[in-house]
Parts: sequence; structure tokens; C-alpha cells
Amino acid sequence: MNKKTRVNLQLNIFLQTCIVFGSAIILTIVIVLIPLYTITEPTTITVPTLSPKTFFLAFALLTALVVIISKRFTSDRFWKFFFDIGVFGGLYTTLFSLCVFFLPPVITTLLALVVPVVLLVARSRTQRIWLHNMVILLAVVGISQVLAQQFAPKQALIIIIVLGIYDIIAVYYSHHMVTIAKILFQRHSFFGVIIPLRLREWRQQYTHTTPGEDVSVIGAGDIAFPIFFALSHLYRYGFFAFWVMVGFIFLGMISMHLIYALPKNRKPLPALAPLGTMLIVGYAVVHYVIA
Repeated sequence: MNKKTRVNLQLNIFLQTCIVFGSAIILTIVIVLIPLYTITEPTTITVPTLSPKTFFLAFALLTALVVIISKRFTSDRFWKFFFDIGVFGGLYTTLFSLCVFFLPPVITTLLALVVPVVLLVARSRTQRIWLHNMVILLAVVGISQVLAQQFAPKQALIIIIVLGIYDIIAVYYSHHMVTIAKILFQRHSFFGVIIPLRLREWRQQYTHTTPGEDVSVIGAGDIAFPIFFALSHLYRYGFFAFWVMVGFIFLGMISMHLIYALPKNRKPLPALAPLGTMLIVGYAVVHYVIA
């Protein structure tokens, strides 16, 4: 591959990364910000109720469970069920949060139950990259919203720092995150966004792709946790703090891509590390410069 081709592919991947994060932010605005703006200032809506210890305990148990079952269960059907259950929860939360402000409770609940099932069935049958990515992004917004309602920005900062360190260890040292990601991808149950070499390839089936060769991947957590951090600021400090954090999410995304695009760095990247670094800087700006 010549230098010009490599640069073009990196620009294509960067463009798609911008689309992914931009779409996640737009969905957050539509599903969270607009309904809140039509009702009241978000600082009056929610109070954090959980401590980081609770989150880390749940995260550790879930990670251990996935590591154990990844070695014992190899059935595609099992992993598809595992994927569907996890994503269904995020989709339900997203759709319920959107519809509850505009529709009667019964219709809201019905839509929040039925639409996720339709989307998951369509994803499984068509196996198109664009539909898989849409399902993941919709679920990510719902999960991020639930987390943001439970943790204040200071608590969220602790979570981001610890997970950033964990990400580095899990990718570069223990390698278990890379192993799990490969297993989930092979079982067509990857919890993340798939980015092919070119934008037009979103119409392809993800079953015909291989991470590191013809596609790159971004874990759902690498999108969910930055949005969770921004929404935590929204609920506690209002819209301006949210937009500041969104700016630093995109700076983190740029940092992530620059590290990924380095010619010598073709191995898996712990994306939450550069993203988290920018979020820490954003936290400092919001709390010590602007405040």
C-alpha cells in the first residue's frame, strides 16, 4: 500500500469516526436535551444516588462473567441472545425516554418494547453494518443517560480515570479485552461500532469482515462513557457545561484517531485512554476555569 492510499484510508476512517461520534451526540440532543429543554432546567430533575464503588463492583462482576462464559460457551445462538438482551435494555431506555414526553404511557411502553425487537430482528437478518451501528448508537444513548442520572461529575470523573487505566491494562497487558472482542465479533455479537475502510461499505454485511484487516471497531463503552460524562455535567450544571464537555469529546476523538493513524501503531488501541484524558481536561476547564 503506497503512502497516498494509506493517507486516504486514514481520512476515510477519521470521517466515519466523526460521523459515529457526531451521530451519538445528535441522538443525545434529540432524546435527552430537547425534552429537558421543553420542561425545565435539568438541574431540577435528577439527583445522583450511587457511588463509584457500586459501579466498579457491577463492572467487575460483569467483566468476570463475560471472561468465564467466553471460554465455556461457543454457540452463536447463545452469544446472539446475550447481545440481544444487553442491547435491548439500552434501546428500551432510549425509546422510552424519547416517547414519554410526547405520548401516553401505554403507547410509550408499547413502542419501547416493540421497536427494539423489530430493530434487533432486522439487524440479525440483514447483517448490514449501517443497521448494526444504528442499533448500537441508539442503545448507547439510553445506557449513558441512565448512568448520568446516577453519578455526579466528580464521581463520573473517578469512573473515567479508573476505566481509562483498566482499558490500557486490558488491551496492552492482559489482552483479555482484545480476546473477548474477537470472540464477540466472530459470533456476530460485537458490542460496538464497525468502521469499514470506506463509507460506502456500510452497506456491506458485517459477517464478511475481519477487524484489523478490512474494518476497524470502536467499543460501545468508548462512546457511552464520554456521553455519560457530558450528561452528568448537564444534569448537575446545565447546558453550557454539557456543550463544553462535547467539545472535549471531539478533541479526544481526534487524539484517538491520531494515535491510531500512526504508521507504527497498528495494534488495538485502548480508545478510552485518549478520550478520558481530554475529558479530564474538560472537567478542569468547567470546574476551575469557567466556574
